[in-house]
Amino acid sequence: MGRKRILFLNLLIGTVIYLEKPILPMYLAENGIDVQFSSYLFATLSFLVMLFAPMWGDIGDKRGRRIVLIISAIGMSLSQFIFGVASTIHLMIISRVVQGMFLSGVAVSFMAYFNDNATPESRSRLISLNIAMIGLGLSLGSLFGGMLGGMMDISHIYFLQTVLFIIV
Repeated sequence: MGRKRILFLNLLIGTVIYLEKPILPMYLAENGIDVQFSSYLFATLSFLVMLFAPMWGDIGDKRGRRIVLIISAIGMSLSQFIFGVASTIHLMIISRVVQGMFLSGVAVSFMAYFNDNATPESRSRLISLNIAMIGLGLSLGSLFGGMLGGMMDISHIYFLQTVLFIIV
């Protein structure tokens, strides 16, 4: 996979992931869940990323980065579908467990790709561009998610993410 394509995929995935961030408090409120629980959702996601990143790194080394990316995108799609139908904090936490398991596969694969395929002279620049594309994706996702939250049913944004993860 070419460097430009990887950078573009990072931009797209960052955008899709962050579509939900501006609408999460409203989604919790719609389901009668205190907004403070968003911290539990973020903590669960981050903890699972930490737990599963080494596993995905090993799988990527043995089976290839592309298969890890495909499996991870499908897993993230499943997690957002679960979140879109969830009406209890327990189902939402399960969704974040699933998302953390698979988000780590995406992050590890992209970083490993640049580490494996860059020359020592260009490695830092490419990793910096990778982080920049993620940051841009997070900004665009937040912007578009906020805009979409005012135009459609909030749960539909999670279903949109489900479809977009499969497409990406």
